[in-house]
Amino acid sequence: MRPVASIAMLSIGLALVVAALAFWPMWPGAVPLGVMGAIMAISVLVERRYRGRASRPESGWEPTPEKFLDEDTGQVMQVWYHPGTGQRDYRPAQP
Repeated sequence: MRPVASIAMLSIGLALVVAALAFWPMWPGAVPLGVMGAIMAISVLVERRYRGRASRPESGWEPTPEKFLDEDTGQVMQVWYHPGTGQRDYRPAQP
């Protein structure tokens, strides 16, 4: 998800929670709406892609010939591979 979409999803989720809190005495159906809004807001806040990456050990990583353009940042990224774990990492390509 792009940052703009994340902000929109967070705003909608929080709006649903506020609406549910405001209308639950008059409309019992507002409770599930508030729960859905809370789930939406929490999922945006904890999405792993936008958190800082845990430090990875540098030994054993090998660059691959794969490169691609990251549309969010406009940077050319290179894929790195760790044969021992099978993990892939995406790092800015060196010029």
